Amino acid sequence: MSMRICPHCGRAITGFEHRNNEVLRLRERGATFPQLSKKFGVSIERIRQIYVKKARRAERERVRPYQDIPLEERSLDYLRLPVRARNVLTNHGCSYGLDCKTVGDVIKQVSTPEGQWDLFREPNCGSKTVADIVLAVNREIDDGVAIPLHPRLEQLRRRVRALAAGLREEMRR
Repeated sequence: MSMRICPHCGRAITGFEHRNNEVLRLRERGATFPQLSKKFGVSIERIRQIYVKKARRAERERVRPYQDIPLEERSLDYLRLPVRARNVLTNHGCSYGLDCKTVGDVIKQVSTPEGQWDLFREPNCGSKTVADIVLAVNREIDDGVAIPLHPRLEQLRRRVRALAAGLREEMRR
């Protein structure tokens, strides 16, 4: 196997590593699995496996820079929020005073039922958006203490689930 020098980090890499990095790069630029399979002479399934492994590793590398920063000081990017939830928290086109820049700001906002309820004053913020924010924060808290949803939001979620179950039942008939 031939050895090459990685242009980004300067370390020696094998041909397989180079191929795997190339698979990830080309796939992210829009190449399909069959195209890559032909180019590298391996099966479509093998290309898919390589891509999944390299994509996971790239995701871990993306999160790694936050390891030395306390949770409360990490940027909003760390939570991987949906666009609508992120826009609500960062005060895009709104005048209600929300301007969350860190995870700590978000925790302060959603840690009380009143804070969650205040989010509804924001344009385009509904129960799903608030639930997305609370669930994203709960996913990152390591001490095992989860932030509960506002009681009205919990009631609304139960009502929506009951309606959905009723509709599914009607469709079965």
